[in-house]
Amino acid sequence: YVVIDPQHTFDAITLAALDQCDDIVLVLTLDIPAIRSTQRSLALFDRLGYPRHKVRVVVNRWSKQIDLDLQQVERFLGEKVVGFVQSDYRAAVNSINLGQPLVTSDASSKMAAEIRHIARAICGDNANNILPATAPDERPRSWMKLFQRQKAQKAEANFDLQATLDRA
Repeated sequence: YVVIDPQHTFDAITLAALDQCDDIVLVLTLDIPAIRSTQRSLALFDRLGYPRHKVRVVVNRWSKQIDLDLQQVERFLGEKVVGFVQSDYRAAVNSINLGQPLVTSDASSKMAAEIRHIARAICGDNANNILPATAPDERPRSWMKLFQRQKAQKAEANFDLQATLDRA
């Protein structure tokens, strides 16, 4: 598999790469600008003639504390979300600092399990040949305690997604 992570604009090089893709995974966060951008990307893909079965939507930095209704988001986009990657700053930064994919640097983390789930949803049984199942447990490094996540306060705002998107 070849994975590309292009810039957010669709230039000629990005479009040429997307033309050759078997699958396109659109990654978004659950905020209004990202949802609108994803909607525009899906509309562009429709105009370019990409079949919808080629495009998969994944939510990144997901948290139970986000007060958006996922069903409203899916209706707005006209696409089902195939997976979620929860927000785990510690695991992500550790992976970056080690220069290793998260599924190998912290294979037992919930985030790595979610990434494996998404890969299986997209690749089917072939994902088992490309993803490690688990990694041996490692003792956390003492300096990593500096990066432990603190409890976030739940946002109290609960609003109508469609009304907010219409205003955006």
